[in-house]
Amino acid sequence: MRRTTLPKTWIFFFVIILVLIIASLLQPATKSQEIPAPSQTATDQMLPVSREANADGMLKNGDNAIYLTDQVSGQSKINIGYAVFAKPGFITVREDNQGMPGKIVGISTLLNGRVESPSVELTTSLQANQVYYAELVSDDGNGTFEESKDHPVNDKDKSVVLMSFLARRDAVSTAP
Repeated sequence: MRRTTLPKTWIFFFVIILVLIIASLLQPATKSQEIPAPSQTATDQMLPVSREANADGMLKNGDNAIYLTDQVSGQSKINIGYAVFAKPGFITVREDNQGMPGKIVGISTLLNGRVESPSVELTTSLQANQVYYAELVSDDGNGTFEESKDHPVNDKDKSVVLMSFLARRDAVSTAP
């Protein structure tokens, strides 16, 4: 009777592979395998800036800012959280025109300094799921809004000071 056995070289290779697998499992994680800290995750880096942080950034980049939340659709008045004017001016509410501020649908009274919770009457009701823009406009000195004479407020980088908002059925009203 003949006995078959594995050649000694096969057994040697099997042992070597087994040792390498065990050694790789026992090694601590290298720098590339470490789990990133929460501040380093791609998800956190892709999150949009909050509205509050956006308004704070406006103030860091100039003396003017505006803050508001999404508004309840169907309303003919919007409620601003706050607005900050370095010089007297107005808040205009504009419809969206392919991602840019379009037709004016509301104008505030003349405002100056930091104004808490101003509201702006609209010429039309907010349409559900539509984007609008609340924009700061400087007064030319006559105290009345004239689109041809009163121009958007710019920060020190020449960016218009505005904040977009969405008219939603489920938005929480911030009306006083």
